[in-house]
Formats: sequence, C-alpha cells, structure tokens
Amino acid sequence: MDFINRNINTLIKMIISIGIIMLAFSLITTVLPFILLLIAAIFGVNFLIKKFNKIRNNVKYNNNKIDIEEVKNEEKVFNGEVIDVEYREVE
Repeated sequence: MDFINRNINTLIKMIISIGIIMLAFSLITTVLPFILLLIAAIFGVNFLIKKFNKIRNNVKYNNNKIDIEEVKNEEKVFNGEVIDVEYREVE
C-alpha cells in the first residue's frame, strides 16, 4: 500500500507541475504579444516626438541662418560712406 501511496503523490505533483507549466505557457502566448505591442507603441511615439522636435529645431536654425545671411548680404551691397551720428544720453 505504501508503494501505491508514493506513486499517487508523485503523480499528483507531476499533474500540478504540468498544469502550472501549461497555464504559464498559455498566459505567455496571450499576454506577451500585448506587452510587445505596448513596448513598440511607446518606442514609436518616443521616436516620433524626437523626430518632430529635431525637425522643428532645424527649421528654427535654418530661419536664423537665412536671416543672418541676408544681413551679411546687405552689408556687402552697401558701398557708401559710414556716417557718424551724434547722440545724447537719456537721463
């Protein structure tokens, strides 16, 4: 009888462990894709935010660069004399 009791205990332990493994596998196969999609969505949003910020900063830089070039071009075009202007200090 002792032999049968030991086999039943090991059989029950094996069934429980196999059940836990099957449950974990089913949870991984159903939940893991959603977790991966969530990670991909967060990465994509972060990437797009950085991309838009880079584009916006580049546009501001280019606008400033164009303004600076226009001022330099205006200085090159001016060939006249520089006139000194007297000014008074405001109290």
